[in-house]
Amino acid sequence: MEEHSESLIAEIIDRGQKRSEFDPSIDPRLAAVAFLSIAVTVLGFQVGEGRDLSDKEIRHQFLRLAFNGLGTGELGVPEGSQ
Repeated sequence: MEEHSESLIAEIIDRGQKRSEFDPSIDPRLAAVAFLSIAVTVLGFQVGEGRDLSDKEIRHQFLRLAFNGLGTGELGVPEGSQ
């Protein structure tokens, strides 16, 4: 199932790239693995105790993070990383 999920998400990302909805310079499989890795961690946090966020707020913030990153606008590329 994990491999199937990875392939499905990579396909969705690839389609989004072709429609100019997602950054085409990011490898779809890498993005899919990153998305799934974060999702697993978030689910672990969601069921953990001692948190201040509701399940709904956790899901909302996760999706914002997944689709918008941490930035508030245009991201700059750090010097020397090109």
